Amino acid sequence: LLVRDVISWTSLISGYAEYGPWQEISVCLDQMQVEGISPSVVTVACSLKACGKLEDLGKGRQIHMDITMKGFDENLYIGNALVAMYGKCGSPAEALVVFTKLPNRDVVSWTAVISGYADHGFWQESLELYDGMQLEGVVGNSVTFTCILKACSGMGSIQKGQMVHKEIILKGYEKDLSISNTLVSMYAKCFAFPDAHKIFDLILDRDVVSWTSLIAGYAEHGLGHEALSCFEDMKFEGIKADAFTFACGLKACASVGDLERGRHMHVNILDEGLATDVAVGNMLVDMYSKCGALSEAREAFDELHHKSIVSWTSLITGYAENGPCLEALRCFEQMQSDGLSPNAAILSSVLRACGSIGAIHKGRSIHTTLSQYEFGKDPLVSNGLISMYANCGSLVQAQEVFDQMEVQDV
Repeated sequence: LLVRDVISWTSLISGYAEYGPWQEISVCLDQMQVEGISPSVVTVACSLKACGKLEDLGKGRQIHMDITMKGFDENLYIGNALVAMYGKCGSPAEALVVFTKLPNRDVVSWTAVISGYADHGFWQESLELYDGMQLEGVVGNSVTFTCILKACSGMGSIQKGQMVHKEIILKGYEKDLSISNTLVSMYAKCFAFPDAHKIFDLILDRDVVSWTSLIAGYAEHGLGHEALSCFEDMKFEGIKADAFTFACGLKACASVGDLERGRHMHVNILDEGLATDVAVGNMLVDMYSKCGALSEAREAFDELHHKSIVSWTSLITGYAENGPCLEALRCFEQMQSDGLSPNAAILSSVLRACGSIGAIHKGRSIHTTLSQYEFGKDPLVSNGLISMYANCGSLVQAQEVFDQMEVQDV
């Protein structure tokens, strides 16, 4: 184009906002301003959407300042985009500040702020906001109901979930696939499997999300055999598993100690090119560790591109529970040299390993460093200390740790 106006730029930017790569939007905005073109409301909204996708809170705040200077901040379209951006960038509190300042709020505004809290685990806050939305007489849409059902799942609040389910039926959303899948997930996570199956059986066009919602519920509640049965039924229906389905399947294998099924899934994962997925990689380590196949667990661990605290926990716990315990201590030291701080599960496992091989000096060394960790008095860690000292014959110190616990469990 010989002459580019705000419509030309906005068309290009909106394309990037919808399909990516979102980084290109920043380049376009800079070039647009160099050419002396001021962004429109739509241009700004697309830019905020890109910040949310990239979780670029700094850039989002910068755009917010520009919006305020140009007097766009009271525009409902811009306001909704700001609320959504802050929510997706992990700052629901800032989303709420913008939300409360909006002169008019519609279902998009409410859904954006509810989603910001629900997506980051603030279940109670999202449910309270939903109650506020109802008091204002705003009717939720399919996205609102999906967010609220996720909040009910997170809190394990089946009563609230059932109330939302009734509203979904009244509003005519019960046949929406996304809502049906979320209802299956909510009931499964709340251990209401008859209700989950009732919804699941009514879905005519079941997809991988429908099946995974059910499989994940069984796997999370330790019902490994039921999860694996669903996994086989899904394959029989011709539905291909995705990364999350395989992660849930591996978790089920670990819970029932089905090493052969886990190995078979590993082959399928490699065939589907999903071995590089972080969650799948971590679950492979966990599955092999819990099934006592420590050499295979180590191989899966070594193949991980990114070794997180979750990966280390699975490997160290596997060595501590199945031996060789000395390898658990080596891994613990390697993890620390890599710059990662242990969690309560790792400390408990390492202390158990110290007790198993009588490494009381290492156990005492760990005990003296516990003050630097916020979970130093975690029951899991305290029980690990008692076990370590008792197994090493240092019963006085075991009694001291026992007496300092706020609550002694079985």
